[in-house]
Amino acid sequence: MTDLKNYTNNIQLIKVGIEELEELRIIRNKASSDGYTFFNKYISKKMQQEWFNKLNHKKNIYFLIKHFGITIGIAQITEINTTFKTCEAGLYITSSRFIDTYIPAIVSLKICKIVFNKLNLTFIYARIKKNNAKAIIYNKSLGFTDYSVEKDGIKLELHRNKYHNKLLPILVKLGFMSFNENRKI
Repeated sequence: MTDLKNYTNNIQLIKVGIEELEELRIIRNKASSDGYTFFNKYISKKMQQEWFNKLNHKKNIYFLIKHFGITIGIAQITEINTTFKTCEAGLYITSSRFIDTYIPAIVSLKICKIVFNKLNLTFIYARIKKNNAKAIIYNKSLGFTDYSVEKDGIKLELHRNKYHNKLLPILVKLGFMSFNENRKI
């Protein structure tokens, strides 16, 4: 059996700061042109800078996804609400060559570890456009369940208990992480 932990070392989530803004803007523009995002307008450098300056960085965290040091997408944890212990999360992979690989799953699991273990939240919500059937199926395969139907999409939810009681033991068995490693985050 392959030790999944070896694969995780090749995938990094780099928190977006001022230095990563241009790279983030390029990826956001590609994502909006694919038609699967809720924001579908071109983002200029000025718009990106204004957005970043207004962004509440305690409630919204954006990451560049790096595979062997090369940026292949973005992930985000947004709308962090410490009172209700909720957030929204999502990811976008820029190249179709990486979509049907282990990479999105590893990124999703890293996001879950941050949300449930570091931020100590209870629910992750995923908002997905109705026309993105592949993303809906993918998120449900991770344990997300239907939460609500919206005007142009659906909202799914993942509860921390489902992650800790169902998904985490599978990951430990596959060698993705140990229980001790999971608790340290």
